[in-house]
Amino acid sequence: METIGREKEIKSIKSALRRKANVLLIGQRGVGKSHLLLHIAQEVDSMGYYIPVLQPAKSALTRALGDIMGLDADGLKEMGVNKMTIPQIAEKLIETIKEKDGFLLIIDALDKISAANSEWLTKMGEEITILGATVELKSSEHLTRFFWTFEIQEIQPLPDKDIKELVKQTIKRDKIQFKDKSALKLFMSKVPSVSKGIPLAAQQLCKKASNHTRKVSISFIRENLKDHGASVKFIDATYLFIGLFGVIMAMRYISRGMGSMDAYTFWGAMSGLLLVVRLLMFRSMSKR
Repeated sequence: METIGREKEIKSIKSALRRKANVLLIGQRGVGKSHLLLHIAQEVDSMGYYIPVLQPAKSALTRALGDIMGLDADGLKEMGVNKMTIPQIAEKLIETIKEKDGFLLIIDALDKISAANSEWLTKMGEEITILGATVELKSSEHLTRFFWTFEIQEIQPLPDKDIKELVKQTIKRDKIQFKDKSALKLFMSKVPSVSKGIPLAAQQLCKKASNHTRKVSISFIRENLKDHGASVKFIDATYLFIGLFGVIMAMRYISRGMGSMDAYTFWGAMSGLLLVVRLLMFRSMSKR
């Protein structure tokens, strides 16, 4: 699997893995962490196994165990895997991998793992070599002990020259046609600017042009190549909501003390509205 502008990161990852150190890739969504994991998985081939997401944990671990041992569903059933708990399956997976010297377990989307699975995951990190990826450590504080076993490799957005090379390759591969040279020139300058160095954003902008039924024109580029969601860095607003909730509750008590039931009811309604807004924002973020 080809990569662009990631030679330094790949060299650093390989160096750590040769020392049998766990490596954790950290970077915002769309920056190319999964692409790097798949690149390494392709290189190690049969001496590695890629798990796109460990959810649901039992089925993901069971699938990994079966694939690594070369067993189908019937073979796993004969072993009694269907009657095992998640920690027991994890332990069996650890034993199986330890028998294969130099085997690499690759786990993507570690930020999606719940706190309930942190104990057996930590043991896994202590006993076998793992290459993993997560959005940011702050979003996975329940896995702190697990992450202690890792060397951190931050994956930064690509510089404009590498995004332009990615765009060139995508244009050639997808056979994107432009109305004239001016349109092509504008497209090549616009994509790096709009994507902000996020490869996924650049590819999705190219896909938008590829899906266009006619040759891509300057007007199409100006109308459609706008700031892309994948390049947005999310800010944790938890403390802001806690502060606002505290102010609202204080105002409720003050209103009650002053004997103003209208104000008391109003601030009560505001607290309910704030909780609804927080819930909707949480659900929206969880779908990204």
